[in-house]
Amino acid sequence: MFRARDPQKSLFSARNQYRDALDDDSFYAMLADHAEELFDDYQFEYLYVEDNGRPCIPPGQMFTLLLLQMHDGCSDGEAVERARFDIRWAAALDMEPTLKLCGRSTLQEFRARVLLHEVAEEQFKSTLALARKLGVIKGPLNVAMDTTPVFGRGAVKDTYNLIGDGIRKVAQVLARVQGVSSEQWASQHDFGRYWNASSLKGEAGIDWSDETQRRVFLNSLVADAERILLLADLAAKKAVEYAPELTEASALLRRIIIQDTEPDPDPQERASMKSSSVQDEANTEPTSVDGSETCPDLLSEMVRIRKGTATERIISVHDPEIRHGRKSSSTLFNGYKLSIVNDVESGLILSLDILSGGAGDNEGAFELVVQAQQNTGLRVTKAIADCAYGDGPTRQKFHDTDIDLSAKVPADRKNIRFPKSRFKLDLTNMIATCPAGKTSSVIDYRSRSEYDQPIRRLRFRAEDCADCSNGEDCLRNSDKRSSWGRGLELHPQEELLQQARQHQASPEFRDDIRSRQTAEQRLARCIQLGARQARYFGKRKTKFQMTMIALLANLRVVQATLGGIRALAFTTAEWVGLLNPAFRADSKENGEVIAIRIPRLSILRRVS
Repeated sequence: MFRARDPQKSLFSARNQYRDALDDDSFYAMLADHAEELFDDYQFEYLYVEDNGRPCIPPGQMFTLLLLQMHDGCSDGEAVERARFDIRWAAALDMEPTLKLCGRSTLQEFRARVLLHEVAEEQFKSTLALARKLGVIKGPLNVAMDTTPVFGRGAVKDTYNLIGDGIRKVAQVLARVQGVSSEQWASQHDFGRYWNASSLKGEAGIDWSDETQRRVFLNSLVADAERILLLADLAAKKAVEYAPELTEASALLRRIIIQDTEPDPDPQERASMKSSSVQDEANTEPTSVDGSETCPDLLSEMVRIRKGTATERIISVHDPEIRHGRKSSSTLFNGYKLSIVNDVESGLILSLDILSGGAGDNEGAFELVVQAQQNTGLRVTKAIADCAYGDGPTRQKFHDTDIDLSAKVPADRKNIRFPKSRFKLDLTNMIATCPAGKTSSVIDYRSRSEYDQPIRRLRFRAEDCADCSNGEDCLRNSDKRSSWGRGLELHPQEELLQQARQHQASPEFRDDIRSRQTAEQRLARCIQLGARQARYFGKRKTKFQMTMIALLANLRVVQATLGGIRALAFTTAEWVGLLNPAFRADSKENGEVIAIRIPRLSILRRVS
């Protein structure tokens, strides 16, 4: 049942006793002074029932506790203890020191409510609305975009352990169906090695340098997987209430097997592989994992580890949504990508999203800018980013909505001496001029798999290229095989790319490069607050974590921007007048409000 904070404050609260001891520029001091206004209890009233159950802990205090936990990067248990014994936390929460605010389970339950109802996103938008009302952000907006890796929380394992973890996951659901422990169920159905061994591969007892033994071990895991999947399918038909869990766990195990294994080669290829890899053991029989003899015919039906990496490969059973990622050619990671859009002038983060680790930096960039406009109610006129956002389709999306995208065009490949950028293209008259000064206006069309429709191609005549001293270096292999000379394929967004290349040479673009650093600074601040490592499993919970971190960063920007001026020290009547002139409250001559029932920040949602 909902319960708000008692308006009759405690005389012995840490805020009354120790507020003056806090640094005025600290985050704790800001929460001590303004948490009750920023996170009014009535904003969270819809999370609770009205007429039954025990009264809840004031939700405004609980949300402040979540912010403090995210700011200091501590666990649930430590957060509960700090609320009791840390004077700074007690002052921010406006409670008496040594009094217990809540238990760990209560904190976890409140976080689940916040996650389920997307409360963090609402508070994030409310902070942006507050910043706009206070003049921290003004339209039209120039924004910057960038991404940074977020390391996933799930353990990343190889194929053998992934299959083992997948089997354990299915077995745990089957054990709940029968009402027994996982270990007991595994022992009854001959899956004990997945629980009894501290290391599945360590207890295998095989020579890992022997390809044949590795393959036999892999196939024993696949055989166990097929057996437990059959049991799961049968159980799903009988225990309907567990069918969704069984289906999800079974689908994950099947996908792991499909993505990481492939059928063994044909007999001829397998024979040649075997003779070259296990020549010293040609006269010995292969053995199984438990030491018993295995029929040589088993190898004809075996699978092997897939060569190459499957697209969107699952790398963790505990967090199936994390992926292999590459921030640069030398920086590899496993997890997600945090993508943000921030205001260049103020540094406020206006929108964010969590991308797959293997996604491109530009994925969903346009949608994030649109979301930034919706969050602030202000129009974006320019978006600044690095060359990862400079592709043609992304430019086309921004161009269609009259948003200027300032991003460097991806550089030409290094092994090409005469790339298209060295040719002069007159797209109005469709004339190409080569570095040697020869021109051509011959156009044909070519189909490419990456484009929906044929693309245009300007072609030079063979006789023009034959007499050129640069012919050998300029002509590509495809040109040499044709009856024409050099060909220049025109990108579907060629005109936008040419305009971008011209913009790169302007002084304005150099100013944009400096402005883009604000996105890097905001990401650096988020990393300081814990954005580099995910605290939770799954993309949705990770986005909750990043939204809370962005909220923390924005609150600090508002505090630093105002710099102690009177704007954050308004009386309640002045807050109401600022946020909604149509709102009326009875007040004394000195501006103090006698009674106010409408939560202050909830008014922000009512103001267009």
